[in-house]
Amino acid sequence: MMQSLAIPLAGFLLLVLPTGGLCQDSEDFSLFPRPRKVFVLYSISADISTFTNDTVLLYVPRDSTFFDVMNAAVAKDCSRFRFTYEYSNLGPYITSVQGLMASDNQHTYWELMSNDVRLDKGAGNYKVTTWERLEIRYSKY
Repeated sequence: MMQSLAIPLAGFLLLVLPTGGLCQDSEDFSLFPRPRKVFVLYSISADISTFTNDTVLLYVPRDSTFFDVMNAAVAKDCSRFRFTYEYSNLGPYITSVQGLMASDNQHTYWELMSNDVRLDKGAGNYKVTTWERLEIRYSKY
């Protein structure tokens, strides 16, 4: 009985496993592959009476950046999630959200957050993960 099961199982493994077996250097190899898209919760916020705080659930490609998520939110609802930016040598710098401008004179900027922790990377460099809570927050320095 055991031998009759071993042959079909060996054949199945040859079909399923890649050349070289389980010891692969490729991060794309997995018996349980990562999903091609991920869910993220994206919020915009400012402690100003004229600003409308808002949140949206988005489904984006798994290697998306924070900036990609912002663009996906605009594609879903431009009036609620519109923003402007300037390119710098570090990548896109967010200058306004819903028309509320960051200002050197007023010492304000748009702060990037993930799960309530300030990011140490820019919008174009930070890669998001599934079920991450992203926020862009109007802040003072």
